[in-house]
Amino acid sequence: LFNEFRDTDALFPTVILPQSIYDESMRAVFISYNGIGFTGNLNIGAGSLNYHLFCGGVNHPPDETPYVTQVQTAINTGLKETGMSISSILMDTQLFFGGRLIWKTPLNGLKMGGSFVHLKTKFNSMLNIPGMDSQKFYGHMNIEKGFFLFCEWAIGNLTLTSEYMELPVDISIDMLGEKTDISNETMQGWYVMGTYLLGDKFTLYSYYDRFYADKGDTTGI
Repeated sequence: LFNEFRDTDALFPTVILPQSIYDESMRAVFISYNGIGFTGNLNIGAGSLNYHLFCGGVNHPPDETPYVTQVQTAINTGLKETGMSISSILMDTQLFFGGRLIWKTPLNGLKMGGSFVHLKTKFNSMLNIPGMDSQKFYGHMNIEKGFFLFCEWAIGNLTLTSEYMELPVDISIDMLGEKTDISNETMQGWYVMGTYLLGDKFTLYSYYDRFYADKGDTTGI
């Protein structure tokens, strides 16, 4: 709901959006893309449908970017028992496409919809092997069938908003010609938020959210 104007803080009630959905560590991936997009609006009688389809690539900033660092940490955790580790990662997009559909219902102020995203990346690094020269190292990070669902209802000065997402993240490495899975977990998050406009300058808001790095392990242990 808020991604397209995330850099315009005045358009939503809180500068820091619910991190269960708008994770700042993934901002560089989901804030924009380089490619081609198709957008439009269809009148379907029972309201209207707004759509946006896209395909292209993503600029992956240097390895100090949080999500790239997280990938490096996940790989080093997986390699810990071997005594090996990797240094900084260089990441490139192989395939990136997705879309969004918003249904503006006949009920005044109520809209709902969903988004999906598919991302395939490759990365390379140097594998540090004890007692040996460092070797070139390759791997992949994929997000397949990631989706978001959302609903917003504006009733006068009161707006109720909720979003839900699941992002299956698969990180693998290529060692000795074989693919090894390092991490294959589905991130899950959701929030509910209420805002109330007081005059022209003040808005009250409150939200509750939950995030799980692995929806199969809600204890975090």
